[in-house]
Amino acid sequence: MELTTQQKKILEVFSMYARGYGKNKVSFTIAYYEGGEPEIWGDYFTDEEGGSQLKGYDKINNLMEYFGEEFTDEVMDNMDDSGYAELHILIDCVEKEITFDFQVQVTNTTDEYYEEDIEDVDDLESIVTYMAKNNYKKATISFEGGGDNGYIDDSIYFTNGRSRVGDFDKLEDYLYDMLEKALPGWEINDGSQGTFTIDLEQGTINLALGINTTEMESAGTLARFQF
Repeated sequence: MELTTQQKKILEVFSMYARGYGKNKVSFTIAYYEGGEPEIWGDYFTDEEGGSQLKGYDKINNLMEYFGEEFTDEVMDNMDDSGYAELHILIDCVEKEITFDFQVQVTNTTDEYYEEDIEDVDDLESIVTYMAKNNYKKATISFEGGGDNGYIDDSIYFTNGRSRVGDFDKLEDYLYDMLEKALPGWEINDGSQGTFTIDLEQGTINLALGINTTEMESAGTLARFQF
């Protein structure tokens, strides 16, 4: 892709417009979801030097939309398993340069652990009695949350067997309470996942949490032009 004379003129006029508002570098972001069309969330440009946003106008907005469509195939071809990417269009109004930066969403997970003594929790009495009777030393229960939804799996896996959380009085409520106490909002936004482990030999119930956070990282520059 090369900039046309008309596109260069639009960018030059916009640079003068932006500098009139004290903006030296501004950016415009276009979002891409796997299998979808590019999405534009508004007509405002971000001040890269920390000032207020700058509202666009028809000609520059239409040019940003054109760039979004022009780079769609390249973005989609380089999108990773996260299924989400952004085209970050940086306009240097002083140096008269436009840069197209490809960004991908990266998920990072932080591990945390919480533990309580079984003998201090009356709500575990029914499952502890069942495990002792069947000579089960450990029981594990998984959970998962994200996007404002979450659940604790109803399956319990013992050392040599399997059962259901719902079969044991007060167990489900206790697990949800423990999870909420350890990580309020465990099911919100990026969410979390992990396991509860009831260990009769250690006399503990352990909660292993994987707490997710996502951020955008640059995956390279697709193009850079002077205008």
